[in-house]
Amino acid sequence: MATLSNVPATLDLCFYQGDDWTTTFTLKQDDVAIDLTGYTAEVIFAAKKDSPALVDLDTTNDPGQITVNASGEVAVTLTIANVNSLNTSGVWHLRLTDTSALVETWLTGSYTVETDLE
Repeated sequence: MATLSNVPATLDLCFYQGDDWTTTFTLKQDDVAIDLTGYTAEVIFAAKKDSPALVDLDTTNDPGQITVNASGEVAVTLTIANVNSLNTSGVWHLRLTDTSALVETWLTGSYTVETDLE
């Protein structure tokens, strides 16, 4: 029996308090990068599921902190202020909206923030 699933992939993240953080995710389908031209992306960090966002970035309101491109890349940057506003642990997700307004969560997971030495 075949299984059809649209459950997002799980990826846990770790940040260091007092540091900026940046990464690039490459989204693929059947091992081929997805052309994200015209897509919008949103990344949300919260203390737990169903709680208010501590950090909420999207390509419309925060174009320097989250970007998408035709090579399937989603680049996300958290500033020191973003990282410092997070709890020591919580949950996050990356959601994309395509050109026909279809919303899909691609990545989800937990995060931790390591305390700075100072």
